[in-house]
Amino acid sequence: MPIHVNIIVFILVSGIAGCLIAMLVLAARGEKKLNVRNLPPLDVCPLLDEKQRALQEDLNAICDKLGLRTHVKVGLGAFLEARDLGTRNRWREALTEYQVDFAVCDPRTHKILMAVFPIEPDAPPDNRQEIIVKALDQVEIPHLQLGNYNRGGLEKVLKEKLGDALPEPQIGRKKGKSAPPPPNFSEPSAEEPAPAAAEG
Repeated sequence: MPIHVNIIVFILVSGIAGCLIAMLVLAARGEKKLNVRNLPPLDVCPLLDEKQRALQEDLNAICDKLGLRTHVKVGLGAFLEARDLGTRNRWREALTEYQVDFAVCDPRTHKILMAVFPIEPDAPPDNRQEIIVKALDQVEIPHLQLGNYNRGGLEKVLKEKLGDALPEPQIGRKKGKSAPPPPNFSEPSAEEPAPAAAEG
């Protein structure tokens, strides 16, 4: 068989093999995307493990005292977006795969003021955590990685890191009392007084 024919056959076979491999790779990636046909059997699992729940309780107590709020498991795509409008949607999906364990927020604007991560002191480097930290640094959101801690020390560090970002004390608010809740827009307005409670 002439050499040029062998070359053509080799190119055709290589091209077909390459297409098959590409199709297999795409099919494998597609399995990770949920749709109504490939949804697996599911169970409910805890949102936080035991250590995370303990940290949340401490954070809630401190943030209530400082007039702040906490949210758990917040995807980066919920509060960060790409500057380029053309690629914003694509990056939003990618960013959402990375989560902040605890987000400390202003209770009125829900602006994230700080991210808190519980870590194991002897844990190996975490590439996902490095990506999250780099993203937070880019937008100048302070972050705190906690191993062993005590509540008093945690409160002190939060105050130091947040500084001027802490909400202003409300008029008439006594020291040590929790901040008033955010406005409830479902309550009757001044023009529509609430109905009188029935006596009984």
